[in-house]
Amino acid sequence: MCTIKITYDKNNKQAREMLATMLDSGLFYVNESPEQERNISIDYSDPWLYEDHGDLPPLPEGKEYFTPEEVRDMLMEDLQEIYKLDHELSVPC
Repeated sequence: MCTIKITYDKNNKQAREMLATMLDSGLFYVNESPEQERNISIDYSDPWLYEDHGDLPPLPEGKEYFTPEEVRDMLMEDLQEIYKLDHELSVPC
């Protein structure tokens, strides 16, 4: 499940009808929880996001691509090290 945000011109009849059609399909619903207001907006065009700040654990050398299982193992090892955990966390996939 994922969350998408749709904005539309409420004065545009076609936009209102299309939104109603999407909601009537049952595949989408309106989430009116207060959590929406707390969501952090990320500006993906900010070059700072893509700079190396030296605070991330290094990736293993010699590999360009990783399987999902390898990524999960690397993340779990990093979490255990960062949070000083002695056992593996259970994370549903």
